[in-house]
Parts: sequence; C-alpha cells; structure tokens
Amino acid sequence: MKYRLHKATQLTDAGIRHLLPIVRQLIDLWKESEEDDYGHLRPTRHAFDQSVHLLVDAAIEANPQCRIPAGCVSTDSEGGVRIEWIRPTASVHLVVPAARDPVAYVYHQVDNDYATEDATPERLAHWLHRVIITPSICLSIFGSFSSHIV
Repeated sequence: MKYRLHKATQLTDAGIRHLLPIVRQLIDLWKESEEDDYGHLRPTRHAFDQSVHLLVDAAIEANPQCRIPAGCVSTDSEGGVRIEWIRPTASVHLVVPAARDPVAYVYHQVDNDYATEDATPERLAHWLHRVIITPSICLSIFGSFSSHIV
C-alpha cells in the first residue's frame, strides 16, 4: 500500500497531463484501420502498452519542473511505435518494436554525435533533458543542465 501511495504521488508530481498530446496521438493510431497496402497502421498491443509505460515512467523520473515535450508519433510497417522529438541541431527517437524481441531503444543525436541505447524511463528522461528541453526552462535531475550539454 505504501508503494502505491508513493507511486500515485509521483504520478501527480510528474504532471503527466503534459503527456496528453503524445498519448492522444497513440490513441488516434490505435483507432486506425489495422493495416493498409504498406503495412500496419495500428500499433500492436505490446508497442502501445510499452510506449505508454516508458512515457509515464520517464515523466515520473523527470524533475517536476521539466515536462516531457510533445513529440511526433508514428507506427512502422510491423506495428511498432516511433516517437520523435526533433530540434534544429538535436533529436531523440524512442523506438518500440511491435513484439518483445528486439528490445525498445532510444536513438539520440546532437550535431554529428549519435548513439543508441536500450530504452528505459531513466535513459529517455535523461536524453530528452539533455538535448531537447532548453536549459533556461529547467534544471535536469542530473544536476545543473549547463554542465551536461553535449
């Protein structure tokens, strides 16, 4: 019971209402026809559920003053989900496959530096704060934002 109360408090503090634009896009995709001539339009149950889980937990992980920004949601031809946050010199991409294997990953790029890593709420929050959310708006949970700019 104590864990649930703590988790509920974290959810409230995370301000997950700011996730509404992304979740709305996911729900709109969920309502699409299952597929067309090019493949799946609707995300699989696994991709949908894991995307929502990663987003909500990343919002909890983030500093309450730092909200997960709106991103662009799409599906791949197999029903996997891709959420992209793109800025002129940086981007973060959450890629959740249609099935459990392979694992979801975060692709991040700043100028000519790029890499991928397994998707966890902590890593997603970290990269969104590091390359997408402007330093003047908030401080990262990882310390002074200016000390973490790539």
